[in-house]
Amino acid sequence: MYTGKYIACLLALVVAGCSNSQSTTSPTTTTTTATSESDYTATLAIGGSFNSPPFTVAAAGTAAIDLESVTLTPTGPATLIQLGIGLSPTTTDGTGKTVCGSTTSSMTVASGLTAQLTASVTVGSYCVAVYDPGTLTVPVTFLVRAVHP
Repeated sequence: MYTGKYIACLLALVVAGCSNSQSTTSPTTTTTTATSESDYTATLAIGGSFNSPPFTVAAAGTAAIDLESVTLTPTGPATLIQLGIGLSPTTTDGTGKTVCGSTTSSMTVASGLTAQLTASVTVGSYCVAVYDPGTLTVPVTFLVRAVHP
């Protein structure tokens, strides 16, 4: 009884395998935009602020800012003290020098290993800002990363 079922299944597999029909699979194309990373480390004083050197965004897209670590200064353990982070386009001051402009996107965050702030950007020059939102009681050293197109 079972032998007949097995033979029928085997015969169906052989016939299916011998089919002359051809199928084609369309290739899929994934377009990715190259990204650049810029890391900045500095010490932040109580009530202080930091503006990174300008970096160039080569294509429109999304920039991601990540406050990766905050440690007590001069040396100390990593801490979850919250700092302000922001992204700003650059501008030119009265002397023709490129400086960070007004922050267009900002938030207060604790350090982590994923982007805490994302913002749409166009081709141009930008800066990362890190500032004390009033939470510091001692200076801290931080590492912030900007990932951008």
